[in-house]
Amino acid sequence: MPLLWLSLAFLSGIALADLLALKAIHWVGVGGIGVLLLLFSLRRKRSQPISSALTLPIERFAQALSYPTWLPLTACLIAFALGGWRYQWGREKWQGFTVLVYQAIGREVVLQGVVITDPDQRDTYTSLTIAIDSFSLKDSHQTLTQQRASRAPLGYVLVRLSPYGDWRYGDRLSVVGRLELPPENEDFSYRTYLARKEIPAYLPRAEATLLERRAGNLLYRAIYALRHRCLSALLKVFPEPQASLLAGILLGVESGIPADVRQAFVDSGTLHVVAISGFNITLLSGLFMAILSRALGRWWGTVASAGLIAVYAVLVGANASVVRAALMGILSLFAAQIGRRQSGMNSLIFVAALMALFEPFILWEVSFQLSFAATLGLILYASPLSEWAIRQLGRFTSAERAERLGNLIGEWALFTLAAQVTTLPILLHHFRRLSLISLLVNPLILPVQPAVMVGGGIAMFMALIHPTLGQLCAYLVLPLVTYTIRMVEWSASLPYSALRLSALSLPWVILVYLALFAWTRFQPRLNPVWTSLKPLPVIGMLSLVTVLTWQMALSAPDGKLHLILLDISRPSQSAEALLIQTPQGRYVLINGGNSPSLLLDALDRWLPLANRQLDWIVLGGGRQSQIGALVEVIERGRAENLWWAIPPGENSARTAIQHAAKERNLPIFFAEIGQSLDLGEGARLSVRALGERGAVFILEWKHFRAFLPFGLDAELRKEMLESGELRPATIWLLANNGSSWYNPIEFLHRLQPQLVLLSVAQGDWYGLPHPETLERLQGYPLLRTDTHGWIHLQTDGEQLWVEVEKNAPQP
Repeated sequence: MPLLWLSLAFLSGIALADLLALKAIHWVGVGGIGVLLLLFSLRRKRSQPISSALTLPIERFAQALSYPTWLPLTACLIAFALGGWRYQWGREKWQGFTVLVYQAIGREVVLQGVVITDPDQRDTYTSLTIAIDSFSLKDSHQTLTQQRASRAPLGYVLVRLSPYGDWRYGDRLSVVGRLELPPENEDFSYRTYLARKEIPAYLPRAEATLLERRAGNLLYRAIYALRHRCLSALLKVFPEPQASLLAGILLGVESGIPADVRQAFVDSGTLHVVAISGFNITLLSGLFMAILSRALGRWWGTVASAGLIAVYAVLVGANASVVRAALMGILSLFAAQIGRRQSGMNSLIFVAALMALFEPFILWEVSFQLSFAATLGLILYASPLSEWAIRQLGRFTSAERAERLGNLIGEWALFTLAAQVTTLPILLHHFRRLSLISLLVNPLILPVQPAVMVGGGIAMFMALIHPTLGQLCAYLVLPLVTYTIRMVEWSASLPYSALRLSALSLPWVILVYLALFAWTRFQPRLNPVWTSLKPLPVIGMLSLVTVLTWQMALSAPDGKLHLILLDISRPSQSAEALLIQTPQGRYVLINGGNSPSLLLDALDRWLPLANRQLDWIVLGGGRQSQIGALVEVIERGRAENLWWAIPPGENSARTAIQHAAKERNLPIFFAEIGQSLDLGEGARLSVRALGERGAVFILEWKHFRAFLPFGLDAELRKEMLESGELRPATIWLLANNGSSWYNPIEFLHRLQPQLVLLSVAQGDWYGLPHPETLERLQGYPLLRTDTHGWIHLQTDGEQLWVEVEKNAPQP
């Protein structure tokens, strides 16, 4: 109990220091008063104190306290002052750097420093946190800072670079860019978020030069290198979005999860499945102890298990919730070995204080708050809810069966309710969303999560040994991962699955928690139980074989030509990608947009499980927004051949594609006018024109003809109007996302299409499609990805069948 109160006092000091404008020296004074109280009380116990005018008020206050009272009070006062001092010292340490940074806001700066975290790779940028060694203005002799003799950095900044660079932890870089304050709005202050991490500013569009490759900590470099190898192994043996979901569950890499899939987890209240939590640590600690205690003995097995948990915490990113779970897992291991039952509340508060001692700003991280609140809910309410379920079931069945069923219900549903009770105020305060479907979907997916984590981990490590071994293991666990995603997407699609509410203000959050804890105080108190979820029995091999057989049967070639216009546009940013399945079952992808996560998710929903390779990738348009995402596809080894139908030239996407193709020894074939790709059964994809922006293709099979002007430019437009290439076509894919100039009325008159396709984003930044284009198409069938989602066409060369993801809303 003393540890609990000391930890609470320390945390209270940190929280109050954020509200008060006290300097670090003032908190030293408060702590000094606590020390004097302690000393005077001890002297009173032994002999009469010697008073002075300065110490007399403190001495009299100490004399008024009885011996059992002064010790905890003074100890808590000292801990309280230590918390306040720790917070304020953390702020004052970087004040000089912060002032210098603010002087340079809006100006071009030159920075040199070391990457101190694993790079955060996103679709459109790579984010690096850099410890700065030198800081100066570009094109100026004025130096705002100078090199320090000590090894401590001047400060930290966040840098966003092109997504195609090869950056690693420990890289020493020279960075040039415009320094800006992070944005903030009514919903979220990115500026405050970074300030809590001691980052006062960032460079949103920067260029970097590598100075040195291995400047970081050797152990961290090795751990992050292992992380990248594990991630690469996962991506090889699992399709999307299953691969990215497992990357989040096992490695803490959530950046590859498609936005719509992640939003489904948010709306269904199941995002905790993706996050590394105490559940993961509990499974791993049990697994480590079972293996290492036999090999090394009880104590050395415990030490080794604790070390492996610490390594795993670093491996997955060591964010607040991971560190909290790892520390509690390590404490529980040693508590079991010394024969003491771990006190959940004491351990939770102590771990929070320990984390705040090293990083006082962690109290304001949302991940820490949610992890802390969820664990608190389990400690306070999991056992009472489970006991209540057993009592209720005992009225209808035997005590033994009631206990068994009550434990199952508790693990699958009531424990989720316990965690949601204490996290709900925080969720409403930060995110303003309330999931109404969470209690339904959590019991449906939680039973399979232990098997997902263990099976996914085995498949990942087998893939490190050999991809074939990993692939075989992946087939066994894939149905469970797919089931998780499909259940989450289904529940999130239900009407009113989530409500958006007004934000719960901080005073209301505090009042809600006070009321909740006051109610809890008067309930029968039971010993906290920290229970790990138990997996269901392993799904029978016959069921797995049946699922896999049906999947392969449904994806087998059917002798028809398939065209799938993928919906890969981000909001306001139009993109295009056409996936072709030949009558013989080969796959050709033309273009791919600029979002790797959206493209890979879309592809793996159409490609067969047994073979997710693309026979051909065709570069039909040269803009980065058309082909940027293809870099990731090539780097994952998902292509057999590359047909280069865009002009030579330099942009980051083309350079990255060339580099990735070279690394993968991917054959590159440069297109010429008149060339064609044999798709089998007489179907051909032909290059009819080449220009500055790319190529114009014709896809023909029997009586089916598709006009695909992916790279249409001004010269090709003129050439098409003057030539005889514009003959009637079954399908017309509008050029340039529906631009009126690139899709003139003459094209419509000559093509006379049976169906018009349009790939465009909702709320396109450039106002596409142009109203003039839509007006010209009156009377022609038009399918567009912003309203219909993906568009699937099938033809046998004579007839055409059309399927869309969703029906367009009625005007």
